[in-house]
Amino acid sequence: MNVAIWTTIIINGLCTGSLFGLVSAAFSFQFGALRMMNFAYGAFVMVGMYIMYAGMHHFGLHAAAAVPILVVLYFFVGYFLRATLLKSADPNVQIIITSGVALVLESVVLFIVGALPRSLLAGIPPTWKIPFAGGILVISKLNILTFIVSSVVLIGFSTFLKRTWLGMTIRAVVQQKEAASLMGVDPEKIINAGFGISFVITAIAAVMISLQFVLEPTAGHYYQLIGFLVCVIAGMGNLKGGFYAGLLVGLISTMANIFAATWHDAILFILFVIILTFLPNGVFVSKKSISRAV
Repeated sequence: MNVAIWTTIIINGLCTGSLFGLVSAAFSFQFGALRMMNFAYGAFVMVGMYIMYAGMHHFGLHAAAAVPILVVLYFFVGYFLRATLLKSADPNVQIIITSGVALVLESVVLFIVGALPRSLLAGIPPTWKIPFAGGILVISKLNILTFIVSSVVLIGFSTFLKRTWLGMTIRAVVQQKEAASLMGVDPEKIINAGFGISFVITAIAAVMISLQFVLEPTAGHYYQLIGFLVCVIAGMGNLKGGFYAGLLVGLISTMANIFAATWHDAILFILFVIILTFLPNGVFVSKKSISRAV
């Protein structure tokens, strides 16, 4: 293969990786910072994809209108889920409840829409064809959009946590819950709000996934595994490392699809086992504590 083909593969792999980083961001924040065992994460990604599909295909909404509705809806879903079902701090209780929620969501979607795969986009997405090094770069415009959106969301979320009053309050509650409560902060409301904000990122990830991949009721399992894989490589709660880890996994995934498609999933999870065995704290983990890294 010539330089142009390799460059195309790398660019598309990085764009896919940015999407993986976006998928893992909310998952990492919930597990690493908020200490919430949300095993329904993939199911909520899947539901968000179907809500986006229904809004555009059945209710005639433009994406510009459908996305804000989904984002607001998911904030309140996350807030009230944490305030009610997930109020217990016991991780075992959280695992059981969220696993049950995931099964319910999948069953409801399967009952309503059936198992037939659906796609939000019709036809082949538009591409740029750029002469380069004696060949042609073929770059999907949707991939570039995904990279831009993922980068903006992750940078914006990191800035929100570090620069805004609510973001700094969330970090304070995560690091020293008792001390924050002595300063007049209601830790439960702050954690509820933080969980709701993480669902906003989940909604955006669902939108970007729905624009590129087929919708299926069982798709959430795969995205939850990808999110967990990226989080393990980055180190739980490490949002910046999560983006880098997503890029790495995206490159490996793209290469595997091209050169060993039948081994794609096996390659990714062999990597997962190796990282867990030799670098259990993550490849991109910060020297700071996980709560401070967030």
